[in-house]
Amino acid sequence: MKIIIFSGQENFTREVRQLIDEKKIQDISLVVESAGQETEKLAKSYYDKGAKVFIARGQNYDLLRDQYDIPVVNVKCNYEDILLAFQKVPKNSKKIAILGYGSIFDMITKFKTISKETFTPIEFKDVEVIDSLVEDASKAGFDTFIGGIRTKQACKKFNLNHIMLEISSSSIEIALSEAIHLLTIQTERDKNFELIQTLLDSTNDAVISYDQNKAITFINAKTKQLSQRCSLKKLSKAILNEFNSAMIFDSGESVQDTLIEIDNVKYILSIMPLKSEQQIYGAVAYLKSAAEIISSESSRLSIIAWADI
Repeated sequence: MKIIIFSGQENFTREVRQLIDEKKIQDISLVVESAGQETEKLAKSYYDKGAKVFIARGQNYDLLRDQYDIPVVNVKCNYEDILLAFQKVPKNSKKIAILGYGSIFDMITKFKTISKETFTPIEFKDVEVIDSLVEDASKAGFDTFIGGIRTKQACKKFNLNHIMLEISSSSIEIALSEAIHLLTIQTERDKNFELIQTLLDSTNDAVISYDQNKAITFINAKTKQLSQRCSLKKLSKAILNEFNSAMIFDSGESVQDTLIEIDNVKYILSIMPLKSEQQIYGAVAYLKSAAEIISSESSRLSIIAWADI
């Protein structure tokens, strides 16, 4: 699956599945109900299987947004989500608490300020502490809680009232549309990358690209072939020596047709800086065997001599 949606609320799950059916994207989308450590575990599994975009809300979003090199789309919580949930509170409730995390907790406190309703906002940093928070609050007289799936589980455990936080279908649709758009862009980039990789693999030059920290980001088929007789570490070390002497990242100048020797084999090396808006963000090195160049040139001259006979 390409798009994974992490839901921490039953109504989130229901709404997003309905939208997935309407958009007919069941073949690329999957909804999982999870929170906290379970979300982290599932996210890693789906990422390893090739997921391209995550969608999440609240703590699930905060847990994922900085962990992976794929987009994580946030389903935003709005004022109406809190209002609609609060309107479902039983009239005989004595004390009410609404649990939230991050941006959802911010919206809860905003709702309290604007609405002037009587309830207590409770913030949590980890879903694993929700049980103890609910238990402590119940001992203080709270009998009704508004929150997500883990809050519901805690309320069931202590025989307390629970109201599921609402989520607007428009917020989900916006997030889902953004995820589909990002997936489309990523698919085009992947196609372009595959084309570029195919072209680079077809050249007789060994190609190695580096980021601004001089870490290797790409090698082509010829480089892999060379590294079977001379380790990639040795190849890269010799190239980086030229980086340092030419001050590639400082001057932005290229290195052209420099003769280097690695394990008694001579190579011709060229290095080009990679720039974006005058900023150098990496470099690419081209390495070819000097012996192959001489052999190729000798063959060319032989053909020319034969043709002149």
